[in-house]
Order: sequence, then structure tokens, then C-alpha cells
Amino acid sequence: MELSAGPMASLKVTTKRQATLPVALCDELGVKPGDRIVAERRVVDGETVWVLRGPKPDWSWFGAAKK
Repeated sequence: MELSAGPMASLKVTTKRQATLPVALCDELGVKPGDRIVAERRVVDGETVWVLRGPKPDWSWFGAAKK
């Protein structure tokens, strides 16, 4: 498992429980307006952490030009 300690992002949650993601985070996750982000809860060394996953790439077109 690769671990890297990079800059941390701070999010402010509104009264409607909405948050704005920093541009750098969206770019790294490949997130665009309307996309869904999956938040996965994990326990690492006894500490609860959340892993964010952006949308999976659409590979449905792969092999279309195979003929």
C-alpha cells in the first residue's frame, strides 16, 4: 500500500450539510459537476478514516474500433 503525506484540504459544511471541494481535490479525483463521490469508511491502526473515490472511467467504448 502506498502512503503519502500531502497537503490537507479543509471543508466547511453548510447548515444543509453541503460542502465545496477544492479544485485540486476534484482534479485529482477526476470529479466534475454532477458526478457522485463514494466515501468508504475504513479503520487503519485503530483510527477511522474515510476514503473518497471519484467516478470510475467509462471503458464501454474500449474495443469499438477493434475490427
